[in-house]
Amino acid sequence: MNLKSLLFNFQGRIGRGPFWIGTLILIAFEVVMMTLVITIGGGQAASGPNAIGIVLLLVYVVFGIWMGLAVDIKRCHDRGQSGWWILIMLIPLVGFFWWLINLGILAGDEGENRFGPNPEAKQE
Repeated sequence: MNLKSLLFNFQGRIGRGPFWIGTLILIAFEVVMMTLVITIGGGQAASGPNAIGIVLLLVYVVFGIWMGLAVDIKRCHDRGQSGWWILIMLIPLVGFFWWLINLGILAGDEGENRFGPNPEAKQE
């Protein structure tokens, strides 16, 4: 699976390794974008954010949410769950532990499931 497919496609399955790689890429993206919003966009200025800051913040929000959803939904698919299960993350504390354990630690379904073949299956 290439990086574009990992971060922007909602179809298929990914294992734990690509899930954590995608999560680390997302965290790095968020750090870079927030740094740009604060430094270039005037996010902490007394006069408030300027137009550049608003555009950067919009890019950060749209792409950050999109990439996070793409990675999490594909990981849900690997566990045999609908992507709608990620809505449980809206519950404070419970959502984080569900995300960490269900998506980050537990293994995916062995073999093929309704979302596609096992991404960690050995290719012959």
